[in-house]
Amino acid sequence: MPVEGLPDPTIHRKCKRCGLWCHLHEGTRCWPPKTGLLTVVHVSLAQGVDNDQDMKFYCAPCQERNALDERRFRKVTVSSGITIIVLGIALPLAWWVGAFAWLERMMRSGY
Repeated sequence: MPVEGLPDPTIHRKCKRCGLWCHLHEGTRCWPPKTGLLTVVHVSLAQGVDNDQDMKFYCAPCQERNALDERRFRKVTVSSGITIIVLGIALPLAWWVGAFAWLERMMRSGY
């Protein structure tokens, strides 16, 4: 439950995502979500050197949204990688078989 009135910094923290002041027991300090290439690099480096200054306070609902965003980013990244690998195999194979020349002949003949 967000704090109403004037927050006390000794017992309240401001959520990094929603910006609401919450009690300490309503959230935790954790790493920012890895939702892009730069944040993946930044958070991975900070975790590797145990830089606790980069940890941010997030309330419980925002932590759930961060987890969903990270899963969505991971899913897009994996599916993009698989697509690039499949195209990297399929296009040279189609060129070797002669599919591009066949398509060119079909387009020039009017079909």
